[in-house]
Amino acid sequence: MDAYAIYNKPENDLNLFYWGHFYAPDPFLALKINQKTIAFVSELELGRCKSESTFDDVVSWPEIRKQLSLGSSNVIWSAFFEYLHKRYNIQRFFVPHDFPAFIYKQLLNNSAFSIDFDDNFFETQRAIKTETEVAEI
Repeated sequence: MDAYAIYNKPENDLNLFYWGHFYAPDPFLALKINQKTIAFVSELELGRCKSESTFDDVVSWPEIRKQLSLGSSNVIWSAFFEYLHKRYNIQRFFVPHDFPAFIYKQLLNNSAFSIDFDDNFFETQRAIKTETEVAEI
């Protein structure tokens, strides 16, 4: 299975905002698997994201870190993406061109899954409108 991943602030990435209609002051990770969207947010944003966003699922990022025994000061992204790979059966992650290099570098040599850029997907993500979106325009 393929998944699309964004790690950014919604104000800096319109696709991230489009996926969940949620503004947060800090960056967070969001996945799109088929049509399902999942946000991994801090404890400070968890309740607000659950009540205000349109994400299909909202997960506590600190809770995942705790489950994986990752320290709070040094996030090991490869372990987190391996968790995502196993949890959601993801074989390939696609990321936008502005995906953080420090995360991408940790994921490059993982043999369990691949990570690739797909600018076309992210650039055309918001082009097709639903009936509701057309009515709002």
